[in-house]
Amino acid sequence: MTEEKDKKDRKASKGKRKTGRILSDILIGILLCVMAFSGYKVAKALINYHHNQVIQDKVSDIYYGSAEYSATANQEEASAAGQEDSQKSSAKASVPAKKHDTEAKTSGPSAQLKALIDVNPDTFGWIRMDGTPIDYVVVQGSDNDQYLHADFYNQYNFAGTVFLDAGVDQTAPLQNYIIYGHRMQDGSMFGTLGKMLDQDYFKQHPEFHLSLKDGEYTAKIFAVVQTTTDYDWWITGFGSQEARDQYVQHAIDSSYFDCGVFVGPKDQIVTLSTCDYVLDDWKGRLLVMAKLVKD
Repeated sequence: MTEEKDKKDRKASKGKRKTGRILSDILIGILLCVMAFSGYKVAKALINYHHNQVIQDKVSDIYYGSAEYSATANQEEASAAGQEDSQKSSAKASVPAKKHDTEAKTSGPSAQLKALIDVNPDTFGWIRMDGTPIDYVVVQGSDNDQYLHADFYNQYNFAGTVFLDAGVDQTAPLQNYIIYGHRMQDGSMFGTLGKMLDQDYFKQHPEFHLSLKDGEYTAKIFAVVQTTTDYDWWITGFGSQEARDQYVQHAIDSSYFDCGVFVGPKDQIVTLSTCDYVLDDWKGRLLVMAKLVKD
């Protein structure tokens, strides 16, 4: 009886070990699958970030390359004009020198924007916030989905392109220039806007710059607002001066802190909009609102 019982015990123990090995193999298999999937997701994200950086560098080269070309051309033109003036002054020393008009022409887009418009007519302008990664072209599509996940060349890009709300009429008064950008985890696009909730960070970056078709502007931030898509902040045009003024005052009253910037009744306003995860993981939004001052 004892020998038979020992055989049964050994058989049961062997069965348990076999079952344990099977369960262990299954768990290892699941773990390897999870690791493989996680690795795939990480690799895909890194590829997306790299692709976005390549595209942004390419667009920056067009913009800033045009600036360097324009500056060189202006220097050569000024040098040639100076030599010509010198020769005329020598020939006609008794004639008073004429005052030259050195004011920049602002009747159309700069050479930099023209270069971008030639590539993509949807170009609206260029946004730059010194001391941050924000240094991008801004486009305006036919709707707000067009550039959500498309690059400047209208090819798929997970990070999309910084874009102006399609509802903005660039020629109409009392407009709110709403500009959207993804809050990328690598800090690109509008990934650093969340830092504006830190008042010390805001004091270091109280403004940003916009190059538009009619000239250069400094945008002075007057409100930093945390909200959700349940509230109607995304108004591009106002039916009256009163409605516009109420909107601006509501933004100032709702600001995370007092920015100390006065907004006049005729000031053009611009709103930077990106995702925010404090109030809601899906509906949360962060708005950085500013008034434009022409340089």
